[in-house]
Amino acid sequence: MGPSLFTENTRRHVMLEATSPEDTSNNFVEDEHQKRAMIDVYFVATNGMLDLFSREEVEAYSATVDTPSAEKREYMTAALDLMVAIGAQCRAADQFDRQYAVRLFSRAQKTALASGLEDPCLDMVRCFLLMTFYMLGACRRNAAFMYMGIASQAASALGLHVTEQYRHFNASDQSVRLRTLRSLRVLDVMYCSILGRPYSTGAIRTDHVTPNSGDVETSSPRQLRLNASFRVCTIIAQITQRLDCDGSMGLSTAEEFLKRLQEWSVSLPDDMRQFKKPVDQPLALSEQEQMIGNIHVSCVYYFAVMLVTRPFLISHLMQQLTGNAGDGSVTIATPDAQANVIDVAQACIDSAILMANMCYEALQSGILLKQMCIMKAWVFAAGLVLGFSMFAQGESRFDMDDAFNNAREVLRNLSIHSPQAEHYYEILSGFADVIQRHRQHLSRERRRSKNKYVDQILALDASPSAGGSHSTSSPRTPLSTDHGIGPLSTAIPGGSETGGGVLGTDFDFNGPLQMADYSQWPLENGGGFDFGMFGWDNFAMQISENFSFDNEPAWGVT
Repeated sequence: MGPSLFTENTRRHVMLEATSPEDTSNNFVEDEHQKRAMIDVYFVATNGMLDLFSREEVEAYSATVDTPSAEKREYMTAALDLMVAIGAQCRAADQFDRQYAVRLFSRAQKTALASGLEDPCLDMVRCFLLMTFYMLGACRRNAAFMYMGIASQAASALGLHVTEQYRHFNASDQSVRLRTLRSLRVLDVMYCSILGRPYSTGAIRTDHVTPNSGDVETSSPRQLRLNASFRVCTIIAQITQRLDCDGSMGLSTAEEFLKRLQEWSVSLPDDMRQFKKPVDQPLALSEQEQMIGNIHVSCVYYFAVMLVTRPFLISHLMQQLTGNAGDGSVTIATPDAQANVIDVAQACIDSAILMANMCYEALQSGILLKQMCIMKAWVFAAGLVLGFSMFAQGESRFDMDDAFNNAREVLRNLSIHSPQAEHYYEILSGFADVIQRHRQHLSRERRRSKNKYVDQILALDASPSAGGSHSTSSPRTPLSTDHGIGPLSTAIPGGSETGGGVLGTDFDFNGPLQMADYSQWPLENGGGFDFGMFGWDNFAMQISENFSFDNEPAWGVT
């Protein structure tokens, strides 16, 4: 297709890092009622990812923290500030929420680092996990990575990973240690698998140390959702380890991982699978917390399926585009296994569709918060899978087009309060433009080659007028009527023309998105397309945003 906004960029290997906003408010007065409301939002935003403090523990310490005779726990004081900061960041109702987030995070950061990290304790681990979560929401992912490392090392110093020793603690201490350890592992695996970075924590087995072993009924809803995320993150860690070690995955190995994920899915309770609420009733905060926890659990599952299956999808579609056997990132033992490969590749598309549609429905229902810490990256990954499939297949199904549009709409809404989501939305918008132009080209080629009864009399080659406009609408396929799953093996009409681009790279957008006019660029170059030019040969195993730490010049986003 030639160069495009999706492929031409100078920051493709540089990760977006927003600048930290400064606390410029001199007349800021804290409101205890507002702080409690923000702590409630914190519990909503972190459900399914973090379960560090119970509500009872927060209430008990909040009631005594200002008492002169109370024992001062510096890290716990910082943790309270961080919970308020996260709640304000995610609620993002007005300028006051922004002031709360900036002011209290800055104060907690100074408190947490004041002792020089010389005395590790459980509160230190929990405090730095909260700082990690906040920094992910603030689009400071390198800083989050550093704070995660501190939390992990402090946990190791305390022996949290030595779960065999938990029997020496009472049930309450066991529960706190176990929830902290699982929260650490879940957050570590969730975002490091997205960034393509090594995990700060090692493999952990916790099923034999839970105080409530065999008595699921006594576990809180938050614990159940954290445990579900922990189990699927254990599988994700094994998947990434296999990919990193071997650089390839056989069909039988992929099917085994998918079977384990399916068994995990079957084990989920009914309240994680469905949610019903009367239409005429507003969404209660407890219901929103439950639903966001369910969404987080579902997203990490869909991401795990895409992680396993995307190499097969890329290999299968690239075989159609290039006419060769792919790039070797997946191994197919016999030609008879091709049908199974197509099924596995289709699972990648289905997971992306389910994730994009679920998040869009949650957005339309008012369930989502204005800042969703990791969801934006999951939705972006789903959008890339769908976009590439739409491009490679030429004419895709309507449900695939709709899901791609839904992913873009979710990111567009989250972009109001997230520079990272805005960046993702702009990338998918550039991708949508390339898909649209590719489909128009294929349509012209079909008319040119198949219509033997009509000749084109006049061809206009004129630049559009100043008042003219270019369509930048989302790609759709009016001629497609297949609403079913459909095969993936349909070859692309039009021969050798394909698209280029690295899925999962960043672009230099220093202003409003401007779609360039590529109408005069040649589409037929008379030769083979150099996929290595855009890194397709290295993409098949790459689902993560594996950028370098070089983030200069910094993005001036506040």
